[in-house]
Amino acid sequence: MPAPMGPATAGLHGTGVAGSSMQESAAAGKPPETDLARNLRAIEHVKAELAAALAGVYRAVLRASDEGIADALATLVVTAYLLGRRLGISPTRLDMKAESRLRAMTEQGHELEQWYGDFSALYRHFQGGGRP
Repeated sequence: MPAPMGPATAGLHGTGVAGSSMQESAAAGKPPETDLARNLRAIEHVKAELAAALAGVYRAVLRASDEGIADALATLVVTAYLLGRRLGISPTRLDMKAESRLRAMTEQGHELEQWYGDFSALYRHFQGGGRP
């Protein structure tokens, strides 16, 4: 697994956040309870990282740095995917849910859609139609 992006997720590398399962623990001779406790700890850790990533977005916006904002938002997205994985939601399922949400927001005529076409542009991105 590649190293997570940005300083907000730097603490995740090497913590067992991704890729562990009860079956792996049993195969390694560890009791399943140990893996469960570790997974619960990892979930709490990733939740804290998600809050830190959001704070990073706020800081980057205050600094008005496009590169900093892009990095902070990428960290937030990656951390959300990691939390989903720890909670049993695959990246594919999360993508499908996001796509469905975008479609619904487009159809509901959300203000950002009416004013700027943000939801339909992002929906096209998810459909493989290029950049929003």
